Amino acid sequence: MKKNKTLIIIIFPYLFIHQKEGITIDGLNIKPSFSDCINSEEGDSKIHLMNIARLFRFGNNRTIYQWSYLITHIKNKKEWENLKIKLGKFATVLRYMKLQDINGQANFSHFNYFSFEIAGGSGILGHDSVYYRGVLNGNTGIDFRLNLKEDTATRPYIPAEETYPLVISANDKNNDFFQKFYSDSKLLFKNNEELKILRSIEWFNRSFSHNATGLDPSEAIINVHIAFESLLRPDDEKRDVESQLKTALFNLLGHNEEIGKWSKDFWLLRNKIVHGLNIQSFLYSNPRSKSKKGHRRHIDIARDIFVKCLTIIIKIRSDLPSFGLEEQLVSNEIRIENAIKLLKGKGRKNLNELSKGGVFRMISDLNDDLSGNKQDIKKLGELILSLVKKTLEDVIGRNDNSESIAIINKVLGWTDEDLSGLAMLYSKLEDYSPIFREDIEILTKNIGILSLGNALYNFCRFATRRLLVF
Repeated sequence: MKKNKTLIIIIFPYLFIHQKEGITIDGLNIKPSFSDCINSEEGDSKIHLMNIARLFRFGNNRTIYQWSYLITHIKNKKEWENLKIKLGKFATVLRYMKLQDINGQANFSHFNYFSFEIAGGSGILGHDSVYYRGVLNGNTGIDFRLNLKEDTATRPYIPAEETYPLVISANDKNNDFFQKFYSDSKLLFKNNEELKILRSIEWFNRSFSHNATGLDPSEAIINVHIAFESLLRPDDEKRDVESQLKTALFNLLGHNEEIGKWSKDFWLLRNKIVHGLNIQSFLYSNPRSKSKKGHRRHIDIARDIFVKCLTIIIKIRSDLPSFGLEEQLVSNEIRIENAIKLLKGKGRKNLNELSKGGVFRMISDLNDDLSGNKQDIKKLGELILSLVKKTLEDVIGRNDNSESIAIINKVLGWTDEDLSGLAMLYSKLEDYSPIFREDIEILTKNIGILSLGNALYNFCRFATRRLLVF
């Protein structure tokens, strides 16, 4: 056990990751129950892990031999909450990948995980037994006791669903979907969109079950309807839910008469459930059918349509990422104010750190919009040119930059209230361009210098125009 940290053992009892080294997600190394992995664990970690694995059964009280696990350490509540968020996202995305195949073999319980805090209420070793308290999916506590002499659990956990251990591989055909929420998420999703989609997926998953308890058709209908609302409605939408969802479905799936008919019928069913009205059937009956008999369950149709909608949304994000589009709506005034805050932020940051923080990209995005306070532009120019001067002197070290440095010094020392003269200096810098273009070798080795150079060039062009305009 690491000093001042609590040992945490996470187990996915019914999920086996068929990959020798396991998978690392969000810094969490989730391993399969291969003997090589288990034997590599140290001391009490291995003992408790093997004890915990004995607490779970499947089918007719059958022992499980294939499962996945994670061993980590945390020191405070904040780290525990962060761990829950990471595990919740992993389980939610993986669960949806399998449940979206309505005819597949996976069920909700396959992706349940249990957290065991060893020390502080769990893993208390006795002569004859050991007590464990597990937390199911980060929410529900369950008590266990293992009889060491007889090697049996007093109350083993058996899922309510018919569950056999599920084997998944890194080469799964849906692995691309999984990557969208990890490797590609920053490119595809902006602001809170990823959280919004994950929340909708979670409600979709709950239409099958919740914390391993079965759902009746009413609960399933409500949960999948919430999934639609979470996915398709803006948070600040004022229109009624029915109209908004119907419009969204038409826009994604086409203005199809059958979609409209089902959407209305599904909405009416949802209302009857919520308001406690009499429900004759959970089957969908097309209004044009002569028999008026339902042909499919509403919940099955709803799940199919939700999957199609989310698939289209993800594809659109992949084919036409919004990166850059929303930037056109941001005024230069806001860009300038934000850039000044970032460059004046606490702590000394090198060029690479500033580049990763996005400040140079922000400056490079300054466009023909002539908003922005002239004094703020003067202030931003001083911050940028201070970095440029230091880079020219300390990193580039070329003699032919003396003219650029002389102009930079004039800018940094500018006190005249007439800023048109300052505009001329920026114009000279733009023409002379100390952008280090000739230093290809240096640029390829230092992305921070390249980003600074691009930002400077664009800022000089913008400042020259803006400072000459009333």
